[in-house]
Amino acid sequence: MELRNLRSGTDLELWVVPADKQMKPAAGFVTIDPSDLPDEYRLVQDGKAIPVALRDKHQQAELDHHIKRGSARIAHIVNTGRDGSALLRIHFFQGPVIEMGAIDIALDDRILAAASRHGFRCSSVVDLAKTLQERIVIRTGESERDRYFLLLAGAAADDDFQSTEDQVHAERWFSICADGFRIPTEKRAIRKGEEVFFANRFVGAKLDADRALRLVRGEIRFSDKAERITALAAGEMSRIIQQKGSYLKKWDEYAAYEGEILLAKARAVGKIAYAGFNSVDRGIKFFVDEVPNKLSMDDKLEVTDEIPVYLKDPDMEWQEYSMHLEQEFKGESQPSEKEEVVTADIIEIGAKSITLATDAIPEKPTGFLLLSIQGDKAQIKRKLKARKLILEGRSANPLLGLLIEEDGELPDTQRVTKHKPLTPFVKDKIFKHPPTPRQSEAIDIALNTPDIALIQGPPGTGKTTVITAIIERLNEIHDKSRSVRGQILVSAFQHDAVENMTSRLSVNSLPPVKYGRRSGEEESSSDLVSDRIAIWCSEITSKIREKNPQIAELEEQRRLNASFRLYTHSPSDRNAMDLLKQMLALPRSLMPTELLDQASELFDQLEDENRLQGADSDILPLVRSLRVTDAGFRDDGPWRASDLYMRVEEELDEDERHALKLAVTWKPGRELAFLDPLKRLKQRLVERYAPRPSYKIEKPRADVLELFGKVAEQLAQSRNAKDTKDGILVNFLHELENNPVGVRRAIEDYNFVYASTVQGAEGKAIKRVKLGAGEENVVFDSVIIDEAARTSPPDLLIPMTQAEKRIILVGDHRQLPHIINDDIVSKLDAELPDESIASDNELLRVSMFEYLFNRLKKLEQMDGISRTVTLDAQYRMHPMLGEFVSDMFYKPYNEAFRSPLEEKYFQHELAGMNGRPLGWIDIQSREEAEVNAGTSWRRTIEAHRIAEKLNEWIHSEQGKNLSFGVITFYKAQVDCLFEELHKYGLAERVDRKWQIAAPYRFLKDEQGQDTAHERLRIGTVDAFQGMEFDVVFLSMVRTNRQNRQQGTGRNLSAIFGRLLSENLLCVSMSRQKRLLIAAGDSGLVMHELAGQAVPSLAAFYQLCTKSGVIL
Repeated sequence: MELRNLRSGTDLELWVVPADKQMKPAAGFVTIDPSDLPDEYRLVQDGKAIPVALRDKHQQAELDHHIKRGSARIAHIVNTGRDGSALLRIHFFQGPVIEMGAIDIALDDRILAAASRHGFRCSSVVDLAKTLQERIVIRTGESERDRYFLLLAGAAADDDFQSTEDQVHAERWFSICADGFRIPTEKRAIRKGEEVFFANRFVGAKLDADRALRLVRGEIRFSDKAERITALAAGEMSRIIQQKGSYLKKWDEYAAYEGEILLAKARAVGKIAYAGFNSVDRGIKFFVDEVPNKLSMDDKLEVTDEIPVYLKDPDMEWQEYSMHLEQEFKGESQPSEKEEVVTADIIEIGAKSITLATDAIPEKPTGFLLLSIQGDKAQIKRKLKARKLILEGRSANPLLGLLIEEDGELPDTQRVTKHKPLTPFVKDKIFKHPPTPRQSEAIDIALNTPDIALIQGPPGTGKTTVITAIIERLNEIHDKSRSVRGQILVSAFQHDAVENMTSRLSVNSLPPVKYGRRSGEEESSSDLVSDRIAIWCSEITSKIREKNPQIAELEEQRRLNASFRLYTHSPSDRNAMDLLKQMLALPRSLMPTELLDQASELFDQLEDENRLQGADSDILPLVRSLRVTDAGFRDDGPWRASDLYMRVEEELDEDERHALKLAVTWKPGRELAFLDPLKRLKQRLVERYAPRPSYKIEKPRADVLELFGKVAEQLAQSRNAKDTKDGILVNFLHELENNPVGVRRAIEDYNFVYASTVQGAEGKAIKRVKLGAGEENVVFDSVIIDEAARTSPPDLLIPMTQAEKRIILVGDHRQLPHIINDDIVSKLDAELPDESIASDNELLRVSMFEYLFNRLKKLEQMDGISRTVTLDAQYRMHPMLGEFVSDMFYKPYNEAFRSPLEEKYFQHELAGMNGRPLGWIDIQSREEAEVNAGTSWRRTIEAHRIAEKLNEWIHSEQGKNLSFGVITFYKAQVDCLFEELHKYGLAERVDRKWQIAAPYRFLKDEQGQDTAHERLRIGTVDAFQGMEFDVVFLSMVRTNRQNRQQGTGRNLSAIFGRLLSENLLCVSMSRQKRLLIAAGDSGLVMHELAGQAVPSLAAFYQLCTKSGVIL
């Protein structure tokens, strides 16, 4: 502690002389008191008393005056003489010394950041604690009685506590003072009967004279607030988790049953030994002695030479295995380059063989095939880690467990900020219409919550808009002295929801980065976020070229040089032609006519030569893709055969055309008797169209090289000084267009927002960019989770444990619920027959979103901090449709919402609809009933009628700028819809997976460039939550087969199937903006039980007959 800058009228400087020449005071702090001898005083330093006398006796009266007043004092020896004399500077303070004993003051990262702004260079809270102790404590000796510090108390310290940002619910106590800063300190109750001091702020201030400054004797220590709260939370959670009503314990019990089911399934298949394998069409065939009865085509297998512990020990229970998994993930905190386990889908199961869809050839000729639980295992590990962090108080917010549990008592350490909900910039950027009071309230609560904010919003009430505004405001209030890199995580249960949310974001003019991919997706495959980055690059390059038209010449020169390097490295006619094309593309001002003529002549010569050699070069890939195995042909055989037939029809003889026609016209359910002739045809066509081997060694042509030399010389003469700046722009454009990996990494480094699914938040991809050396846990300032009601609690907790400052949950429990195994809940009920306990099990069926909504309401009543809000005005839908959704799905629960926008905002002119916002394509069951497809259902005629209408509208002048969605309740119907859309060129099949054809994926802007908004999407209801489209088709699939007129209980399910789910109907009937079209059997919704079973569909059909169109 330094007091040299403290000056006041109550300071004295005087020389003292030791009475004993052998006892000389040293530099440092001492105390001074009267001695028993006249004209003598006693200095106490390091526990030793040193008798001294004043050199100047005239100062004795003033010194005695202050001492007799009882003023607290501390002396500082600032200089010493050779004779042992010492110059004292004595500081007197108001009142006597305050005795406080030992006190501990907790610091946090906020204090660390503030100290850093005032010049403190500390890497952690622990480092800051050591530094503050050195700067604050006044030591006159080594014992605890020899420690002092300075403070302001009462009204004198009030100004230090004032803050425009923080509203603190705590008892103000005192402000610790030192040279250059003050630390106002509060006393808070962290549990009953236990109070702790916390640093409120770090204030830059000189150690000026202040009559209210007090001297305190006591040992002051500083500690990390997080460590103290962690210990408290761990102790409390240890107590709560043992109680019967514990929410997290209930989910532990559920997870244990879930784990036992997983192990039982894996053990039922067991280890399948293989002895040899062959590469076959689309995969690898493994030869086995026996195929387990429990193995099915829907399973995924892993190839290994190690037997997992749960198969080695068949008696191992889930609890023991979960402990084994915990040990595994302890060593996985840092992402590693460990070789991935090979897992693959089953293509074919033979009597003595199993074919897997993989091209990864095993290293050893023998090994084992196991039912793969790698995906389950990875997910379980992440759930276990989140649970462990919560129970040990080590999540980014140590109090997370206490916030969740009903019996959790929060310590008085919560800090509520007072940030404005909106700024003019955010309001103008995000909101098309003025934000409603509820939207502003939602943003306010999200920004200023001390822990969790929950925003409930019915369809179209602007949840995504509110999320976007929250993120923009978080970016504005972020401390710009800190890195912006990945401070915010946006997450959701499904990839579709994450991509939908990120498609609306552009913080600091950068698209967000999404981490993690769908199961089975290759790292190189594209997704909506990757496409968005590509669109962003395209927009940037277009703007640069528009503002700098002069760089076109340099770009052509760069492409020319790249083509030349490629040609000299890999000489071929094709590369020579590409090089000549680049020459011909150069501006005429740079290329003399003579050189242009030479380039054109060479190009024509090479083109003629190659036309003769490769006229049929595009046919061979079509031949090779022809499916000739049973499983392969049933997958996409007819489409492959159709592509080949259209290309070679005129070149085939009659028998060959007949064989190929049989393949083209094949329908599911028919025999595949033509496969052998088709296989022979494929072999003949491969031999016919395969290129003849060439033994020619390619060398660069002398005439091409000579011409390039002349062109290069001509270009060199045209360069000028401005080319340096333009060259930088050209290089930047080249990177944007040709280095997607580098662009993504650059965007990662400067991006405020990262995105992932809830499971992906703990995945390898995000760990690689978030974790530094030695770090174990991914941490974000704020975590925003959309569609939170859709996510099961164990999954939801994964990103929640990563939020240091705030968790923002957004969703609607009236829409899709989380998935739960009802059999497990029934087993838990059976084990605990007591009614009160059984009712606790019902919590498992309630989304965590809904549970927390009620829990946070109770906390609001306890501490007065707002944490929840419900949005109450929708802007997505035509008001007639908005009123319908509100009345059918929300009004019964007193959650009705308004539709304030007028009809004119939702007009359309699609043919046959007369501008109406709803319609019904009536397809009676007598035309065709639904067909069972394994565990799913499909109805081809329904898919055909939807595809027909969609094709008409999407290609019409009135529909070219509209977006379309087709929703169904069954996975098999999704495939059926894609098959029908493929006939119109709206869909395509790539690597055995359906996708929207490229021209129809995104809406176009005025320049014809792709925007970030989807134009067409096909999927089940799950793929549409959180999304919106101008026009939505709803494919019902189910029909009133055989005119069924009776049904109760399970029979209702047999009739209506998934249409019985109110949550599914709520989502599916609220995605449209302008028009909702239901396609299905009107006989089903006119069924006598429809009003009871599917009231919303029945009401919709009636509304269509009155105010819509029946097509």
